[in-house]
Amino acid sequence: MNNVSTQNKQSGIMFHNGKKYAVGLMWLTATSDDAKTLVRERAKKAKADYYCIRSGAATQHGLGSLKKGHRVNQSVAAAMVADVLVGDWHGVFRTDNGWWYVKVHSDVIAPDGDVFFESEEDAYNHFMTNHEGRVWAHAYAPVEWDVPNITKHLTLEEVLDNIPAPRLIAANMDAQFGGTKNKNVAIITFLLVVTLSLAVLLGPTLWRIAFPAPPVKVQRPVTQKTKKPETTLQLPGELNELPTLQAPDPDVFKAIKPSAFVLACGETSAQLVKAIAGWSLVGIECNSKAVQVKWQENKGTLNNVREAVGDLLQKGASMNLNKKDLTLSLPLPTLPDYEQNNFLNTASAVLLLESRFLNVGGLKIEPVTPPPPPPPTDYQKRKGLIPKQQPPYLNIAVSSNLSPKVLGNYFDVKGLQLLSIQWDFPSSVWVYEAKMIVDDKKQ
Repeated sequence: MNNVSTQNKQSGIMFHNGKKYAVGLMWLTATSDDAKTLVRERAKKAKADYYCIRSGAATQHGLGSLKKGHRVNQSVAAAMVADVLVGDWHGVFRTDNGWWYVKVHSDVIAPDGDVFFESEEDAYNHFMTNHEGRVWAHAYAPVEWDVPNITKHLTLEEVLDNIPAPRLIAANMDAQFGGTKNKNVAIITFLLVVTLSLAVLLGPTLWRIAFPAPPVKVQRPVTQKTKKPETTLQLPGELNELPTLQAPDPDVFKAIKPSAFVLACGETSAQLVKAIAGWSLVGIECNSKAVQVKWQENKGTLNNVREAVGDLLQKGASMNLNKKDLTLSLPLPTLPDYEQNNFLNTASAVLLLESRFLNVGGLKIEPVTPPPPPPPTDYQKRKGLIPKQQPPYLNIAVSSNLSPKVLGNYFDVKGLQLLSIQWDFPSSVWVYEAKMIVDDKKQ
């Protein structure tokens, strides 16, 4: 085994594909309710210089240090990978400057589960110590190590940068400037800038006070009547100044963030779900436009319905009664789109989806290649609005007993759009339908 470094040294900076990532953080569990207030208290007690909040598959606090090379606004690698590879696992990944070990229990990064090694031998020994003392659901290691009972040999390219990364936040002034020395330099620079600015602003005034200029005799100019210039009326927006339509960027994907869609569905459904005497709840369906809640008549009457949902109808809900089937609908609030690009290829996307959803229920993935666009019309040719080939995507269906409150953040994946959520009350099964843009030009 090659040992690229003879030093038994751990660092807090990992290099991968020309980017810096913060590693070697201490991880603590938290709840979403107290995450923001508690993390500052924890950072202060632990004398940490930096902190971050992981809010993906689990809510956690990560604490960092200036001594490890951490700096403000660095991307936190462990939170990214732990949200991609969910469940119970550990693994070692080769990086551009060493080896990185990660350990996760039930989606939670272990307190000592984020360790960076410059020595391959140290990384191997650390991995084997943890590997042999526990039965792991999944384990990942470099192929050349030839470790038995390995789930798969993964590279960082397959699991990093798939979702937005939490970043380090400074816990004190030294950390904000990257150290005491840099803070002092920044303060001195600020004072110099203020001094020079005051000199520029007040210098001429002070000079005039010290050396006043001699009085100047002013002669009144002879006023003459001037003829008003002729004005011409201009119409606003000449034809050659009309704005031209711009073709949309085909490489940018706009969609509602899945976790925001889940939250809106939950809040809207809570308004509709009512206990109606003589009517049995059947299920809930939510799409990008509205939420529908369905009941079935069970010796109930229309008066029972009116008494239970009359207030909802006044607030904008619509009702449809078809024999024994009752449906209440309420529009979903308008949610902002967000732009994405740089999508995964099909193989990486399937790996990501399987690692997230195979253990929570049923998963169906169907690759789709849209047909070529129709020929452009003459108008489109003149305006430069040539139809573009739509990108390929994956049709995704996930069925699970886990509610959107649990799985909502699992869908926050680059290029993924959550289309609908359906809940069957008798079986308590949730069905999530989505599509995910892929880019097979990437290998």
